[in-house]
Amino acid sequence: MSRHKTSRVNRHGIERRLYMKVRSPRIFGFSCLRHLRSAGKLFLIGVLVGGAIWGIRVGMREFFVENEEFALRHLVVDTNGELDAEHFIEVSGITPGSSVFALNLRETEERLLRRPSVEKVYLSRRLPGSLRVRIEEREPVAWLECRPLGIIGKHPVAGILLDK
Repeated sequence: MSRHKTSRVNRHGIERRLYMKVRSPRIFGFSCLRHLRSAGKLFLIGVLVGGAIWGIRVGMREFFVENEEFALRHLVVDTNGELDAEHFIEVSGITPGSSVFALNLRETEERLLRRPSVEKVYLSRRLPGSLRVRIEEREPVAWLECRPLGIIGKHPVAGILLDK
């Protein structure tokens, strides 16, 4: 038997696929369920991570801020001027017995620096329950006073200090 030459190519072993999109309500429903499952998993992971973060935050607050071991018991105030520990407590707004970690050192430093007699302030926590404060005060050459303008001499907040 002779073989005839043709223009037809034998394609044995090649797969032919037909790609179709079928749109039916049932297939659409299964697709929605698949997406809902994925969204539910992401939501569950978000809830678990959020709960863990909240739990850690509450635990840290209980351990550090509300712990009696870290209550402010000792206050060491080093100054080269007339600001003593009692006056420091009044000016800074720190309450004895509050937690060392609940104190906002930056805010306390800013309150003290608003006073005309204070030049520099260094605050540091000493664990478990003490606060060390070093205050460098200006050496006044004179206090400016002018009653008609409302400037009172040696006033701790509104006074004007003249230093070197």
